[in-house]
Amino acid sequence: MDQKNKRLSATAYGGIKGEDYVPFVPTTEVMPETTGYSIIIGILFACIFAAANTYLGLKVGLTISAGIPGAIMATGILKGLFRRNSILEANMIASLAAVGESIAGGIIFILPSLLLSGFGLSILQVVIVTIVGGIMGVFFITPLRRFLIVEEHGTLVYPESMAAAEVLVTGSQGGSGFKTVMTGMGVGGAYKFLSGGLKIWSESASYTITSYQGTSIGVDACFPSWCRFYRWN
Repeated sequence: MDQKNKRLSATAYGGIKGEDYVPFVPTTEVMPETTGYSIIIGILFACIFAAANTYLGLKVGLTISAGIPGAIMATGILKGLFRRNSILEANMIASLAAVGESIAGGIIFILPSLLLSGFGLSILQVVIVTIVGGIMGVFFITPLRRFLIVEEHGTLVYPESMAAAEVLVTGSQGGSGFKTVMTGMGVGGAYKFLSGGLKIWSESASYTITSYQGTSIGVDACFPSWCRFYRWN
C-alpha cells in the first residue's frame, strides 16, 4: 500500500459507525505485523518501560505513558536500523510497550499495599502475581474489545491511542513530519541527560516563604515531551 501523503481519516475520531469505519490499513491489505522484529523489539520495550514506570511510580506515585514514546521509538528503529516501513509492525511494538506500563501500574499500586498490610511477599511470589495478573488482563479485555473499540467508536476517544496513531502515520510517511518527531525526541532526551544525568542545571526550583510559617513552594521543570504525568489510554 502506498502510504505517502496519506492521512488518518477524520472518521477515525468519530462521526461514523464502527462497523463502517475503514482503518488506515484496510483488512484487505497484506502487510507484516506479527513478526520477529515486532515481537522481540516489543518485548524489549515492554521490559524497559515497565522498569522505568516501576521506579518512577514508587518514587513519585505516578507513571508515564509508554504508548506514544513506544510508537516514536518503534518507527525510528524499524526505519533507521532495519529499513522496514510497516506501520503495523510499529503499532505492534507500541502496543507491547504499553503493556509494560500497565503491568508496572499493577505492581506499584497493589503489591506495596499488601506489604504494608503485613503480607510477606518473596521475589518469586511477585513474579508469579505479575504473570498471572497480565494473563488475566488479556482474558478480561478480549470479550470487551469489540464493544470498546467498534461499538463505542467516536464515543470513547482514547486520546493516547489517537496520538500514537498520528505519530505512526506521520512516521510511516517519512519526510519532514518524521524528522520533526525524531528531532523533538532527540532534543528532549538530550535535555534530560544534561539536566538529570550530568546535573549541569537543576530540574527543580523552590522558594521558602519564611514569613508564612516557612511554607515552601517547589516546581519541577523538565522538557514537556518527557514530563507528561497523565495516562492517555
